[in-house]
Amino acid sequence: MQKLKDHVSIICVIIKKPLRIENYKGLLDSLNSPALNQGVRTGKLIIIPSTFQGSPRYMHQNYQDAMAMVRKFGRPDLFVTFTCKPTWVDILNGLEGPQRLEDRPDIVVRVFKMKLTEHLDDIIKRNLFGRVTSYIHVIEFQERGLPHAHILLTLDTYSKIRTKDDIDKYVSAELPDPIADPTLFQIITRRMIHGPCGTLNPNSPCMREGHGAASIRFENENTLDYDEILSFRDGRYVSAPETMWRLNEFNLSEKSHTVVRLAVHLPDQQAIVYQDGQEEEAVQKLLQDKQRLLHSLS
Repeated sequence: MQKLKDHVSIICVIIKKPLRIENYKGLLDSLNSPALNQGVRTGKLIIIPSTFQGSPRYMHQNYQDAMAMVRKFGRPDLFVTFTCKPTWVDILNGLEGPQRLEDRPDIVVRVFKMKLTEHLDDIIKRNLFGRVTSYIHVIEFQERGLPHAHILLTLDTYSKIRTKDDIDKYVSAELPDPIADPTLFQIITRRMIHGPCGTLNPNSPCMREGHGAASIRFENENTLDYDEILSFRDGRYVSAPETMWRLNEFNLSEKSHTVVRLAVHLPDQQAIVYQDGQEEEAVQKLLQDKQRLLHSLS
């Protein structure tokens, strides 16, 4: 509960104290001009910074990290999706009495985390597809709450998939032989086949009023919402399993290598983030940091 309160407090601070960003030279020029005294605001407004997990800027920075890994190690060779199943025995055995899956999101996320770790160990440590040179994965949550992981894998030169025979070793678009491998046949037919639906099964979950439930909703594109907080809040859906995932401090994304984000800039064009009314303090802090850096390099 305390973690939830802290999270709410962070959001309140962001709303009450929006940040602004400006390059060093521009901010210095404004301090030496009468514009600041006349109530002219400097810099560009930032409401939700990249340090806020899940914000658009946070997602953009992680995307840039992934692209940096692609430039270093090459394009990924495999895209693997690992999905939580509500019928996993480990989850069902943890339920007590009349409890249902929805009643124990704590069990759901812990079982999924353990199975995901074992799945990644099979691929990365035990070289299921060959030697992995780099990987990155992200955790997502369906609206019904169950988590799944999207995994990108880059293989070394000797393990890369080059021919159709290599593809056939890992990917199959055929049903397994029910006699030679009855267990795999049962898993595939129960878990990986959608249907029947339509006229053959009008009560299928994907049907609505006799037709497919998939639809496209058109919005008025001429109406733009410039309230960043409101836009983030309205587009945010947090299920119980995602809440438990965050309370357990499990990572929402992981990658094999650490990406160092260098602030490359022209002389006196480095970005400064500050709060309204703290322009001078921001400039002084930058000068102090610069002196410490030069001292450490000397």
